[in-house]
Amino acid sequence: MKEKNISEAYNGLIFCIFSIAGFVASQICGKYLQVYKPKYFIYGGLAMFCLSHYQFSLLEVVNSPALFVTMAVIARICEGVSYSIIQSTTYGVGSQELPSYEFDKFARLSSCSAGLGGGLALILGSLFFTIGGGMVP
Repeated sequence: MKEKNISEAYNGLIFCIFSIAGFVASQICGKYLQVYKPKYFIYGGLAMFCLSHYQFSLLEVVNSPALFVTMAVIARICEGVSYSIIQSTTYGVGSQELPSYEFDKFARLSSCSAGLGGGLALILGSLFFTIGGGMVP
């Protein structure tokens, strides 16, 4: 963030807003999960998650500090909301549709997969970045 001339306070705002947005969105998602079909929540959450990650990756080309912070905060809010929608819907549907012993297995497997995927993504991403010569397409 130093090359973009962004202060530590704005850096903290950019990264803490994810959790705040996720907390608020999970309450709203939980309320409306019974009203609308869960598959629409999942599809919408996944689409929003992909688009917000794409927007966040485009911040590299923004040179204005004010525009950078604004776009980063918007992207992180969208990421937090979409992540919360996906998680709330997944666990909400799982707890309603599966017997309790099966849901316990599902919850453990889901959490383990998320942790494993998050760790492997960093390793594989770094490996591919190095193999590709350090070039981003």
